[in-house]
Amino acid sequence: MESQVRPVRGREELEQCFELWGDVFDEDRGFFQRRLEGDRTYDSATTWVAVVGGEVVSAAQIFPFDARWDGTTLLVAGIGSVATRPTHRGQGLALAVLNAQRAWMAPAGFALALLFARERAIPLYERAGYVRLPFGTTVAWSPDDGATRSGYTVRSVKPADWRAIRTIYAAQMAPLGHVRSKAFWTDAIRWTEQVDPGREWLVAEQAGRLAGYFFGRIPEVGEDEEGPTVQGRRIRLWEVVSHLNHPGAAEALVERAHRQMGAPGMVPLSLPAGHVLAEGRSVIPGRHRGMWSLVSAPALLRAIHPVLARRAEDAGVPALTLGERPDGVRLVWAAGERTLAGADFLEAVICGRDDDPWLGALFPPATPFLWSLDQF
Repeated sequence: MESQVRPVRGREELEQCFELWGDVFDEDRGFFQRRLEGDRTYDSATTWVAVVGGEVVSAAQIFPFDARWDGTTLLVAGIGSVATRPTHRGQGLALAVLNAQRAWMAPAGFALALLFARERAIPLYERAGYVRLPFGTTVAWSPDDGATRSGYTVRSVKPADWRAIRTIYAAQMAPLGHVRSKAFWTDAIRWTEQVDPGREWLVAEQAGRLAGYFFGRIPEVGEDEEGPTVQGRRIRLWEVVSHLNHPGAAEALVERAHRQMGAPGMVPLSLPAGHVLAEGRSVIPGRHRGMWSLVSAPALLRAIHPVLARRAEDAGVPALTLGERPDGVRLVWAAGERTLAGADFLEAVICGRDDDPWLGALFPPATPFLWSLDQF
């Protein structure tokens, strides 16, 4: 039977999406309904479906967000809730939905797309044009590893804590150009209280002063092929931020989460490179689940050209220009030119380059810069 791939139409189809997601994923349909209805910026054009015989049998959601790249802003499509009913799998419907989304995103102004994939789904996303790129590091954390974490009291967040949390965040990230607005924090609080109460905010304090905070989800522990899980879900640790003078606060926060979760022994922590919790710990290979796609080279080039031109001038290479080619992106300057294949250019933008002095000047090793995915 022929399928239609397009944005969702009307409330009835959206309800079918909620049912589909609730049946396929571990969260119930109410989670997905709250997730969209609680988003004041939600646009039905971002929900894409495959309809067969009047029934939504495959769907995927675009979550738009702004990413900052050395002071410039990129519109990024966060891709999530990709699901197909078991009765219709193997027919290429999810791939058709992803491809249709991608075709829509480019004229809509998106420069990049990002998703996080389970290992078994990676081939699907690769066929849709996504590539795996290093996204921080995963380390083995254990309560018995001898790290200093005493002297802190860890508790759930209170309304009076938010100002101090914002101050701790700004102290850590403002030097890197990451500044969250007050509206961001207001929405984060509202989202936790009204949309996804399973999110957890913890704070660590010492002598009555806040020294760090934790943001994530702390389920009871189970197991699957990707590590400690609950009902197929991995442990979700989104942010662990400590005051610059209190690295032990981060340890204390994770210890509390570990104890609350009831996990025995080691747990994997996915962190940005250089995070205080990564220091001295064993790296777990093969756990990079971030996959990126270059949605619109022109949009990306327009956004980052001023930054690259400034970096080139600082490196003594003035008059840098960028251009799109069928085989990638061309960088031209007075003394020559260089072409980077599309995947290489994407990696340079996201991760930086340290294998070439000139490219390293244009694309220094990147720090986490993603809106709600700062991941420290």
